[in-house]
Amino acid sequence: MEFKQIEYFLQLARFEHVSQAADFLGVTQPTLSKSLRLLEQDLGVPLFDRVGNRIRLNAAGRAFYDYAQKALQNLQAGSLTARRTLYETAGTISIACLTFAPILMPCIADYSLLNPLTNLELLQYNHNLSHISATDNYDFILASAQDKITEEQNRQFWVSQPLFSESFYLVIGPKHARFRDLPETDGEEIDLAPFSEERFVTMNLENNFIDLTYHVCQRAGFFPHSRFQTDDFLIKMHAVRDGMAIAFLPDACLEDARLLCPGLRHFRVSDYASRRTVTLLRKKKRLLSETALDFYEFVLEFFNLPADTRE
Repeated sequence: MEFKQIEYFLQLARFEHVSQAADFLGVTQPTLSKSLRLLEQDLGVPLFDRVGNRIRLNAAGRAFYDYAQKALQNLQAGSLTARRTLYETAGTISIACLTFAPILMPCIADYSLLNPLTNLELLQYNHNLSHISATDNYDFILASAQDKITEEQNRQFWVSQPLFSESFYLVIGPKHARFRDLPETDGEEIDLAPFSEERFVTMNLENNFIDLTYHVCQRAGFFPHSRFQTDDFLIKMHAVRDGMAIAFLPDACLEDARLLCPGLRHFRVSDYASRRTVTLLRKKKRLLSETALDFYEFVLEFFNLPADTRE
C-alpha cells in the first residue's frame, strides 16, 4: 500500500467521479483506476460501487475511509517534519492573480508550513496581461490559458508554466425557480438551450477578461441575458445564492462557492467540453530571487510537474 494510493482513494471518495478526481489530482484516468485496483487488491475487498457513470463508497469503503484519512494526515505530518529541513527560505514572494486567487492557497499553505519566515503577497489583479509590464514588481502571474502576453517586452521577460486543466460548470442556487427541475445528481450533463431566457452573472463586455459564459451560450444558440456584470466572486455568488441568476464556474471555485451558497448544484453542459488551463507565469530565472526560485520549484512538485530547465 502506497502513500499515493491512499491520497487517490480519498479524492475518489470526495468527487465520486473518476474523471473529476483525475482532473483535480493532475493524473490520467487510467493511472487513477490502476491505483484503486491495486489498493483493492491489497485490501482484498472492493471499496466502491458503480452507479451509472459515478462511483459510491460501499460498506467496506466507508469502513476504510476514516482510517485512510487519519493515516494520510499522519504521513503528511511526518513528511512535513522531514522536508522542513530542506526548505528554510526567508524572503518575499509576490504573485499577481488574473484568475481566482484562492486556487493557489492549498499550495501556498503547504509552502508556508515549510517556510514560516517567507512573506507571500497574493494580489487579485483586475486587468489582463497586456497591462502588466516586465518592470512591475511581481515574481509570478496566475492566469488562465485565455490570457495572452501581447507585448514583446513581456514575452522577453515572462515564462509560462501550465499547472492543471479543469472543467467549467453551470451552477445554480436552491432559491432559483429552475432548481427543482434539474437532475438531483451533481455533475450530470444538461442541455443549455432551455436556459436561453434565464439571467446569468457575466463580466462586462468591455472587461479585458475573456468570459466563457458568452462563448458557451452562443454555442448553445442564444446570447445570454445578464442580470449582473461583475468580476467580483463574492457578488457573483450572492446573486446565485439569492436565486437572482445562474453562472458558470470552474472546478477550482466550487468548494468556495458552496461555502457562500449552501445547497449549490453544478452541471456539465452537454455537447460542449468547457475547460480551461490554469497557468503560472514566472519571470526569467535570472530575475527571480532565491526565495522565488525555491517557491517555484515547490509549485512544480505540488502539482506533480517535471523540473523546469528553461531560463
